[in-house]
Amino acid sequence: MSSGSAVPAGDITDPDIQVTYDFVVDEVGCTGAEDTLECLRTVSSDALVAAANKTANIFGPAVNTTAYRMSSEL
Repeated sequence: MSSGSAVPAGDITDPDIQVTYDFVVDEVGCTGAEDTLECLRTVSSDALVAAANKTANIFGPAVNTTAYRMSSEL
């Protein structure tokens, strides 16, 4: 595992954060759940990673609206 600090996630009051949460909830099939957070806790890590990989601009720098995900092999 590499050393370093976490990538900033942004202000939780930013409306884009809710849009991203809702997108991930939908991608993993938790949209109809009464408690979406509890549903997310039951989802496999592979499904969560797959959903996260479809999001833009939260896991790495963006240049000209293109997201670049950081490699775990760096």
